[in-house]
Amino acid sequence: MNSSQRILDYINFKGISKREFYKKTGLSNGYLDKTENLGTNMLAKILAAYPDLNLYYIVAGVGNITNAKMIKKVNKQKSTLHLLSNIPAPKKLNMPDIVPNNEQECA
Repeated sequence: MNSSQRILDYINFKGISKREFYKKTGLSNGYLDKTENLGTNMLAKILAAYPDLNLYYIVAGVGNITNAKMIKKVNKQKSTLHLLSNIPAPKKLNMPDIVPNNEQECA
């Protein structure tokens, strides 16, 4: 099994369409059907879009399709961002502008 086939396994595992995968990663339609092994640039795009994907599984076929530690990290970040989004913006302070009247005050 090659890396493109493993990506297709991941797509099936996640229950997403190829179209959705291509759109989210920026890869051209049919890319996985045309190549056997992915280059580092393509892997970087895929991992940026799907951080739970286990790189070792894609490259070497070792381990699980997803990386459980990364899933926990991503979920924690989403939770933190959700909490932060509920914090109101600070109020703007009205402070007078301080402008010197002449050059002597600046010296």
